[in-house]
Amino acid sequence: MASVNIAELVANCLSGDDQAKARFYIEFSGLVNRAIARRLATMGTASPLRGEIEDIASEVFERLFRDNCSMLLRLHNPSCIHAWLVAVASNYTVDYIRKLNARGYGNVTSCTESSVKYVCTKEEAALAPDSALDQQERADRLAHCLAALSEQDRMIVDLFFMQGLKYVQIAEILGLNVNTLSAKLRRAKLKLRGLLEEDVT
Repeated sequence: MASVNIAELVANCLSGDDQAKARFYIEFSGLVNRAIARRLATMGTASPLRGEIEDIASEVFERLFRDNCSMLLRLHNPSCIHAWLVAVASNYTVDYIRKLNARGYGNVTSCTESSVKYVCTKEEAALAPDSALDQQERADRLAHCLAALSEQDRMIVDLFFMQGLKYVQIAEILGLNVNTLSAKLRRAKLKLRGLLEEDVT
């Protein structure tokens, strides 16, 4: 397959070019599938089925192309598309599983070593002051609180903590200046801390 000009491909998708959308899907479906599989594996699904992954991926791409690709408009730097798509797919997977849980289809919760890094000493103390709770219970509560954040806040938290991107990279992806990004991340962490503390009261 010939090398793809990502900026041009995104622009063509935004212009409504169906062939560009098909090419976009071919180019990034593997990345999105892998991101979904990783998130499912960390949400209690030991061996996610290929069909399940593909179903979620289809919904991710449908969401990307919906309303004249309005979601793609949020990608302010096409060169960062790989990290952005991983975060989008991961976040959508969280929403997808949460909806299933709400409807009574299973009880899938997030438990990852990386996600537990969101919980600093204060949060861990709030969650388990007597050290009686195990890591699974802490991560379950953390997943519940993360799901309560706004989509953008979760995106910022995911890119910073899970993917280890720097402020400048995240700011480029989301079209924010670094100061704004820093303030948003600080507020997201404070909100998460508050939610975690409320969750144990």
